[in-house]
Amino acid sequence: MNSSMHAILTLYLPSICLGWGVGLTIPIIPELAKTFHVSIATATLAFLAVSLGGAISTIPTGIAIDRIGRRGILSAGPIIVAISALATAFANSFNEVLIYRFLTGAGLQMWMIARQTVVADTSRMSTRGRQYASMFGTQRTGVLLGPLVGGLAADTWGLAVPFLLQGIVAIVGLLPSLFIMRETTTVAKPQKSRQTFLLAWRDMVAYPIPVVISIQFLTGVSRGGIEAGGIFFLYASYVYDADVTTLGLLSSSLAIVGIAVALSAGYALDRLGRKAIIVPGLLCISFSLALLSATWFAELPFLSFLIAFSVLHMSTSSLAGSMQTLAADVAPTGARGRFFGVSRLASQSGRITNPAIFALLTLAASYGFAFLALASMAFAGGMLTAFGVKDWSREENLPQN
Repeated sequence: MNSSMHAILTLYLPSICLGWGVGLTIPIIPELAKTFHVSIATATLAFLAVSLGGAISTIPTGIAIDRIGRRGILSAGPIIVAISALATAFANSFNEVLIYRFLTGAGLQMWMIARQTVVADTSRMSTRGRQYASMFGTQRTGVLLGPLVGGLAADTWGLAVPFLLQGIVAIVGLLPSLFIMRETTTVAKPQKSRQTFLLAWRDMVAYPIPVVISIQFLTGVSRGGIEAGGIFFLYASYVYDADVTTLGLLSSSLAIVGIAVALSAGYALDRLGRKAIIVPGLLCISFSLALLSATWFAELPFLSFLIAFSVLHMSTSSLAGSMQTLAADVAPTGARGRFFGVSRLASQSGRITNPAIFALLTLAASYGFAFLALASMAFAGGMLTAFGVKDWSREENLPQN
């Protein structure tokens, strides 16, 4: 089997299937919560549970990848997603839903970290950017295509059906990997693993890893609320009274364009270098967040919001796969699993921090100050990338792992 077909079956197929499964359930969760007669505040825990499951599973997943290999974790993740999705379809209480959603987040994170590690094991630095960007681009395509199908399925056959479909497509995406995926590293013997355990963790504090992890956290904070609209759609709804149809049309149109931008960015990462894409991308995010702040302070019309949000969305799309590529360039060869566990924890923590910062500053000050705080995070990430690390895609700057 040639390398292109292998990548399609083991990288892009599971990416789009897992993404589609997530998209199928996005519009269903609020309706499912209503059937258990919980408040809006309680219902939001169903979304938070996925993020927490993903965050808490990062370090254990990274350790397991180094100790038992990539292939087992790569297979276990989608299986956990499938089982938890099927269980959600038959949940008898909202507490059960929260448990299953937590497990869904953990399963998705397991697959993500294992797949990132496999790409780092097998890719050349000259093609790594496009592989990561394509992986995240196809997954995002799946998320985009999911809500419409999930909504129609729920309206036609009931709220349980989208979760059943999520479980099925997770297994469908995994099946080719079970037969053609090979282990990409030599798993250390238990005795050797114990001897090198502390050494592997010591690699995590050697330059440039702490700087790269900090960049990932700052990037996660600055763009964490952009997926599916997030805090920005709340702002548009509360400040401009934008309706669901308007926001849905805006999200879909920008997402379609964003996929093309994301896929193109992968080639640019490899051709122009990491810093040439990451630094302008983060500075553009900072600029667009400052524009959003201006819409509040200057009471600008809805068109101004549309322009600022569009710039923000395109800037975010231009960074698709960039953090993973930067991380893979410096990942310690003998501790890649642990490294990607820490890396994903930083990114996930940043994404969780984003709405928290926005909510706290909105309550304490205003929307404008909340946007400015997020803009400062993006600016700090851009400056740290520009002056804190070298461009590892240039052969002469390769770190010593």
